[in-house]
Parts: sequence; structure tokens; C-alpha cells
Amino acid sequence: MPWYRLDEQIKVWAREVRDKCYDLEDVFDSFLVHLEDPETADPSRLKRAMHKMGDLFAKGKARHDIANDIEDIMKQLVEVAARRNRYKIDDSIETKPSSTTSDPRLPALYKKPSELVGIDEPRDALIQMLSVGGQEKKIISIVGSGGLGKTTLAKAVYDKLININGRFDCWAFVPVGQNPDQRKIQRDILIDLLKPTNAINALVYTRFSLGDLKELDEKQLIGELREQLQGKRYFIVVDDIWEMSIWRTVDLAFVDGNCGSRLLTTTCKSEVSKEIGEVYKLHELSDNNSKKLFHSITFGGEEKHPCSDELDKVSNTIIKKCGGIPLAIVTIAEVLARKPIEWSNVYNSIGFGPDDNKVEDMKKILSFSYYDLPSHLRTCLLYLSTSPEEQFI
Repeated sequence: MPWYRLDEQIKVWAREVRDKCYDLEDVFDSFLVHLEDPETADPSRLKRAMHKMGDLFAKGKARHDIANDIEDIMKQLVEVAARRNRYKIDDSIETKPSSTTSDPRLPALYKKPSELVGIDEPRDALIQMLSVGGQEKKIISIVGSGGLGKTTLAKAVYDKLININGRFDCWAFVPVGQNPDQRKIQRDILIDLLKPTNAINALVYTRFSLGDLKELDEKQLIGELREQLQGKRYFIVVDDIWEMSIWRTVDLAFVDGNCGSRLLTTTCKSEVSKEIGEVYKLHELSDNNSKKLFHSITFGGEEKHPCSDELDKVSNTIIKKCGGIPLAIVTIAEVLARKPIEWSNVYNSIGFGPDDNKVEDMKKILSFSYYDLPSHLRTCLLYLSTSPEEQFI
């Protein structure tokens, strides 16, 4: 479970257990060292015998000390377990995240067109891909790493296409995420489809209230969606799919009535995107667009960028470190925009601690990809992160 969803008591308990595990590892290492019995090179039999007697005495004492250490650790673990039961740690783990915690990806859905940099080319390319083809239902999947701007791009395509009169009868934009509720996904699609702005019969819209929709089970929701979409040309965006099993269930509602309907999905996983449909791979921002985005936030635009060789050097270093990832550029730029102009000091001290909400949001988004890795790859990645920056391995 991601760290930001853990209760503070759980973190304390986990830290105590982890510390005791390290203590046990140290004890066992000592035990293995004392088990070894290397032959001495001393040719004197008497001295060798005396040496072995000394070893036996030393080992006996060492083993007694090791046994005492283990006993002490076990007692401490019993105390930790008792505290766990006393404070009902298991109940805290099962508690769902607070409803007051907002999804850090939401801002991507409400960005102004003027805030978007480098979006025109991929947006137009996707619209062209969606336009090509006959009347059969067509699906395109945007794939790219976390923080690359998949949701922002999908929303830009969505906004442009639904504003073309007569292009589609109805439309919807629904987020999914890593641990989705299938009924909520289908309910959200239905709510979007039943908005008065969509070309759905007004009588249908008044037939359901939000409370009524909550009472429908998964089968009823899929049936209702199929009924609403039958014979209509629809455009639906399903954002942030992590598992094919989720998509297969969601896709049951998307009937193909040979009306030229279009579906656009986003995912971090290339294997998922290939199974869903035609793939559009989203790339990092170019150096030029990275600079535009960075300067638009830090200075309000490139034309307002103060001329300074030192500032240019530090800016370029920061931009390079962001690697063309829009989320990283925006996050760091917003932090620097609130700091004094001595950026070299800021850059050297900037980190990913809990001091800044924007940085916390970036950590949360990037953590989606991290926690999706198998445990052995997570450990591998942590080991790699101990190497000096830009060192070849």
C-alpha cells in the first residue's frame, strides 16, 4: 500500500518490526561467523590443541550470548505484537483512504488551453487516428509512463472533438485508477451520458436519479449502458487503466452499432495498451517545449525570462534533470517560482520531502507505477537509487 495511505500507527509498528528483523539478521551473522572452524597453521600440536580449547570456550560463551540476544529480541517482538493487537492495527490497515484526500491527477482535467505546452501535435495526431476508418467501433490507447501527461492529452482530444457539432451523439470521460470499483466506473459513464448536453432523450435523463443509479448492480448498469449507446455514435474516454480484467468488463457496455463510435483509453502498461486496441505512444517533451513550460511557470512566459548566464545554466540543469516529464517540470517550476532567484542553492537543496504539497502530489502519481512493480523489482530499483547520479552501471 502506498505510504501516503498508511496510518501513522501502522508506520510506527512496521518500523519496529523492521528494526527487530535487522537485529535478528545481525545475530545470525554473528552465529555463522562463530560456527566457522578454520584450521590453524601453527605446526605445534600442543599450541594447536590449546588454540582449539580456547576456541571451544570462546564459542561456548559466544553461543550463550547469541542465545541471550535472540531471547531479548523475541521478548521485544512479543511486546510489539501486543501493541499491534491493543491498538487494532489490522483494523487501521483495512480502513479505506479518507474521502477528503483528493486525486492528484484531477488538475490535469481542468487545465486551461493556454497552460498546455507541446500538446497540439500529439492532440492533432490522435484526432487524425480517430478520424480514419469506417463505421465500426474504433479504440485507441495512449501509453506512457506516469507524469507524462496522458490524462491531459486525452482531455484535450476529448474537449476538441465534443465541441464539433454533429460529430458525436453522446460522450463521456471517466477515470479508472489502480484499485477501481467496477460499478462506480459504469455509473460515472452513465451519469456523463445522461447529462442534458448529450443527445439523449430527456425522458431517459429524468428516469434515473443519482440515488437510483447507486441501487443498480453491475449487470443492470451494463445493460442500461448498452441500451443508451445502441444506435448512437458515441465518444468515450476511459482514463488510467492498469489491468486488462478491468477493461474487459468495462468494454462489455460499449456496443458496436456501426455508427462510427470511438473509444480513447490511457494506460502506463504497454501490454495492456496492445490488447485494448491501436496504440499511440506518448513521448517526453522536447528540450524546447520543456523550456517553454518551465519558463511559463517560473517567469510567466519566455519573453519575461531575465537574461543571466548563471540563471540560464541553473535552469538548463533543472530542466535536464526533469527529463521531459511535464509533471516533474511543473512541480519543480512551481516550487522555484516561490523561491528567491538564487536558484543554484535551491536546486542543490531541493528534494522530495513532505514540505511541499505539489511535490507530494508528484510523488503520489509516480508511486502508482512504483507500487505496481513486483516486490523484487522494487528492491532492485531502490538499490539502483543508491548509485551516484549519472553514473554508468
